[in-house]
Order: sequence, then C-alpha cells, then structure tokens
Amino acid sequence: LYIDGANKNITVAGNDLTAISNGLTFGIYSKNTNKNELILIEENVISVVGQASTNVRSLVSGIETDDYNARIYNNTVNVRNSASYRDGNKIYGISHAKESSGKFAYDIKDNKVNSDGKYAVYLNGVSSCNVTGNDLVAHALKRDESVWVYGTGNNISDNGPSTQINIQVSDSIKGN
Repeated sequence: LYIDGANKNITVAGNDLTAISNGLTFGIYSKNTNKNELILIEENVISVVGQASTNVRSLVSGIETDDYNARIYNNTVNVRNSASYRDGNKIYGISHAKESSGKFAYDIKDNKVNSDGKYAVYLNGVSSCNVTGNDLVAHALKRDESVWVYGTGNNISDNGPSTQINIQVSDSIKGN
C-alpha cells in the first residue's frame, strides 16, 4: 500500500497485506507532505518478504512512514529477508529509515512485530516518539533492545515478547 501527497485524516485499518519482491519492499509506505495531519495505521496483518542489503535503496519494512505525525496501533507485522543476514541490512518491522531531522512524532504501541533484521523498530531523526507496550522480536534482539531511535525526547519502554512456552512431545514415553 503506497500513500503519497498532501492528505488529510488517513486511516489504514483492518487489512491483510502481503508484499513479496527481490528488492525494495513495503507492506505500507506513507509519505504525507501535509505536516499538520495524522495517519492512523491500526489492526492490520502485514507480511513482507524482500531482499534487503546495506544499501538504503534495498529497504524492506512492514510499515515505513515518512509522515510527520503517525499513530501505529495493534498491527501484526512479520518481515523476512530472502538474502543472508548482515547487521547493517535495511530490514525492519516498523521504520522511519530516511535520514532526517524534523518534528516527526510517532506513537507506536500494542503491535506484534517479528523481523529478520537487527531491529524490529528503527526510527531515524525523530522527536517526541513513544514506542511502548509492543511485542518485539528481531534477529538477535528482543524487547526495548530491538528498538533503535535517533532523536530527542523519545520514550522506549515496556516492550517485550509475549511469554512463549515450548513443549516437546516424545513418542518414547509409554504409560503403564
């Protein structure tokens, strides 16, 4: 889903989105040039498979927003890389990956994000952002550690993966 231009009161809700390619890939990409407006992205299921590398032109993200004001709530985002893992690969669950310095303010909460990248959430050049109460799992990082934010006045807290219980069943157990 690609959103661009001077838009007002955008809501993207209740969708089941899948994107697969051999390069740059997004489930949702939004760039609203109207600085005073809000985009609300909520209750979507997003699955993305792309071929990320260290080049920004091969960015793979479930939700990439270049909006000034975004609310991202209650989404399930799964992002996979068809290329080999490298720390610097540009692959994220939720991102504002473009180098910038502006008043980009995002509220990201109650999402379930699983990413093959180093970070589940990656926000570059943002301020006054909240990344709270999400279920975040990246390649090797989880919880708050899987969030990378560059900017001022940001709050990253109370993120974690939900508790998982793994049960192994063996057919060698016999009853009396």
